[in-house]
Amino acid sequence: NSRLGNYYAMKYDNFNSDMNDFLHNVRLEGRFENSSVSSDDIAFFAPKLKSWNRVFELKGNAKGTIDNLVAKNMVIKSGNTSVDGDIALRGLPDIEQTFIDFKSNNLVTNYNDLITIVPSLKNVTQPKLSKLGNISFRGNFTGFINDFVTYGNINTGLGNIIADLNMKLPENKTPVYSGKISSAGFNLGQFINSKDIGNIALDGNVTGSGFTLKDLKASFRGNVKQLYFSGYNYSNIVVDGNFDKKLFTGHGSVDDPNLKLENFDGSIDLSGQKPAFNFDALLKKANFKKLLLTKDDFSLSGHLNLDFEGTNIDDFSGTARVYNAILQHDSTRLSFDSLTLKSFIADNKKHLEFQTNELEGNIAGEFNILQLPDAFSVFLNRYYPAYIKRPKNTISNEDFTFYIKTRNADEFVQLLDKRLKGFNDAEFSGNINLAKNELNVKGNVPYFEYDGKTFNNVVLESKGNFDTLTTKITAGDIGLNDSLHFPGTNLLIKSHNDVSAIQLKTSASKTLSEASLNAAVTTLSDGVKIHFSPSSFIINDKKWDLENDGELTIRKSYIEASEVKFVQGDQAITFATEEAQDGTDNTDVVAYLKKVNINDFTPLFLKKPRLEGVLTGKITLKDPFGKPFIEYNAEAKDFRLDDKLIGNVPLEGTVNTATGLITAKGSANSELNKFLINGTYNYKDTTENQMNFDLGAERFDL
Repeated sequence: NSRLGNYYAMKYDNFNSDMNDFLHNVRLEGRFENSSVSSDDIAFFAPKLKSWNRVFELKGNAKGTIDNLVAKNMVIKSGNTSVDGDIALRGLPDIEQTFIDFKSNNLVTNYNDLITIVPSLKNVTQPKLSKLGNISFRGNFTGFINDFVTYGNINTGLGNIIADLNMKLPENKTPVYSGKISSAGFNLGQFINSKDIGNIALDGNVTGSGFTLKDLKASFRGNVKQLYFSGYNYSNIVVDGNFDKKLFTGHGSVDDPNLKLENFDGSIDLSGQKPAFNFDALLKKANFKKLLLTKDDFSLSGHLNLDFEGTNIDDFSGTARVYNAILQHDSTRLSFDSLTLKSFIADNKKHLEFQTNELEGNIAGEFNILQLPDAFSVFLNRYYPAYIKRPKNTISNEDFTFYIKTRNADEFVQLLDKRLKGFNDAEFSGNINLAKNELNVKGNVPYFEYDGKTFNNVVLESKGNFDTLTTKITAGDIGLNDSLHFPGTNLLIKSHNDVSAIQLKTSASKTLSEASLNAAVTTLSDGVKIHFSPSSFIINDKKWDLENDGELTIRKSYIEASEVKFVQGDQAITFATEEAQDGTDNTDVVAYLKKVNINDFTPLFLKKPRLEGVLTGKITLKDPFGKPFIEYNAEAKDFRLDDKLIGNVPLEGTVNTATGLITAKGSANSELNKFLINGTYNYKDTTENQMNFDLGAERFDL
């Protein structure tokens, strides 16, 4: 009768002091079949489990007295917990003094049921025991509720663990544990509530006490076969370390295909406001691209020495060094053998300094490195709100100065863009103060190239306040090609609320004597609108003027130009837009040429052969936002080739900017020359098939 306890409790309610004797004299022997035991029954036999407000279902064979009970083929079910196995209990009714010898064929439970059995588990907040989900156990459990040895296979919602552990869980005291633990896969990240960490597979020995950082004192020696961290599965990690009251000291190595680390010795101290790291290691190999740390193919080896506090670059304090280093990019070794990063407080300012072979710099003041792009965006949004959005996040009070100096930086800037070269011996400096709405940037670059264009002795000075950004740029020389140069270039830009006033001036050269461009550029969300003010340029001592104010609008999939017309005497060049004549909705950009002296312009692009004549015609840029294609139809009067008069030559053809193919068709009909010429030239083809022309001549003066 499962109500036996209640029955005798009522019958002998005046003999509570004799309860233990009563229980010792009760002998159970037989088979339970679908019996039920209520919380009152449990409270009678084991008073400390009175909080179990549930009903048990029992099945199996039992024999012995209550204080020395053996059950075979026992099945117990209650709530979400079920037990299938053999158990021997000695010591009831005091559950905490009861010795348990349990062989589990299958034990299934969850966190809520566990904390009812072992209330001290409620105090464990890290790791997240509740994340384990449904738990099943096959193995052996020997000992007391709060002091036991267990060996078996534990399967949880986070993965599988094989454990051979001794656990001591004294009430209101620090837990103690020792033994072996292994797992083929366990989601450590969810268990410790870390987004960066994922599955871990390990095999090792653990000894220690405590679960929280406050009282944790433990050691682990073993192999981490796999650890998922920040998108990459690291493998073959050897760890031999100790954790003593927030201080970890240890030794280790990594033999991953993309990360090989030897003699890794050091400590992590979590006792302060910020974690402190002190490590020394020999980095034999690190492939950053395969480790998902960089997009390009970089590899690094060298000696690491770290002695700093902090969890990111903004609360970094101390020194990090890499020396005897080899840095490679796409198997090409770069000029890099050391890096020192240092952060400290001096004169009530935070200082961050860095130095490598080819680069050094510092930043000082009140700053947040992770917010620097947003800090610049705060200013640029005032000047170009249609193009640069104000940061959504709250920006701290940035107030700092910065300085950067390069040495041989050419191979490093090419990593940013292969079309970019130079920037050797360059200097940049400036400051930002958000509270005072102050932005200052200065730069001095002796030389750099971009996509074949050269820039010499470039000096930049930019000043910004809450209202306006003023930028001055001077260049000793700007070379667009071997023939076309802009010496003594001065550029002044004043920007306010999406409108930039631009003044460009260049001084004399052999081909371009002088240029002056004045325009107002309006920044649009998908392009720009340029309003030209009186401007001019001088070529071959001939001054070209902008006849009237003109306007050019370039937007995504849209372009429009009112007649932007430059004139010089009888010569004129007019830019406009027209609807395409090919049945599409495209807009063509058209340049009309009137009596333009060829020999004034060709030296800018072509030295030999020397071309002369007067050109009148039309050049059309078709589909400028798709696959740009140029058509030309013009006539060169009195055309000369290296001082030889050819005559009037009509020309027509196309330029395919995608393939580089130019088609040309021309003719001449004069006393000395009468011919037809037709063919192609591909400026992107470097083979001997670059040119293919047919010449049919009735007379041709050689």
